[in-house]
Amino acid sequence: MSTAISDMETAYTDAAGRSGPDFLNLDSGNLNSTTPDLTAGLYKWASAVTITDSVTFNGGGDSNAIWVLQVDNRLSLANSANIFLSGGAQAHNIFWQTAEGATLGTNSHFEGILITATDIEAQTGATMNAKLYAHTAITLDANAITAVPEPGSLALLTGAIAALFVGARRRLTVCS
Repeated sequence: MSTAISDMETAYTDAAGRSGPDFLNLDSGNLNSTTPDLTAGLYKWASAVTITDSVTFNGGGDSNAIWVLQVDNRLSLANSANIFLSGGAQAHNIFWQTAEGATLGTNSHFEGILITATDIEAQTGATMNAKLYAHTAITLDANAITAVPEPGSLALLTGAIAALFVGARRRLTVCS
C-alpha cells in the first residue's frame, strides 16, 4: 500500500508540475453550457473551478485525445451538473489534478481520472465514469461509480501513473 500511495503522490506531482498550458483560467473557472467544448490540451486555473450546469469534452474525432486539467483550488460540480464526452473523447484520457479537493454535487455526473491533494466528496446520487484518488478521504453517499479502463497513453504522466491505477487511497469513507 505504501508503494501505491507513493506512486499516487508522484503522479499528482507530475500532473501539477506540467507547464505551458494551452488554456489559462478559461472562463475564470466558471464553466457551464456556454463554455466552448474543451478540446485536448493542458488547462490551468489559478482559482477554484465550478461546473454550474454542463461542460463537454470534445475529442475532435480522436479517441486518443488527452486532457490535463490543473486546478489550484477546489473543483466543484453543482447539483445536477454534467460532464459530457463527444467526438471520441474518453474518460480515461481526462486527468483532473486539484490542490484543494473536489465536491461532486447531488445528482451530478463526473467523467475522468481525479487526483486530489485533499478530499473528494460525492454527494447523494452523484454518478461517475471515473477513477478517484485522494490524499486524505473519499466520501460517497449513494453513488454509482463505473471504473474507467486503463489510459490509452501512459506517455501522458510518467511511468508512475501506471502504478497509480492499481488503486491507492489512504481512507475511503462510504455513507449509506
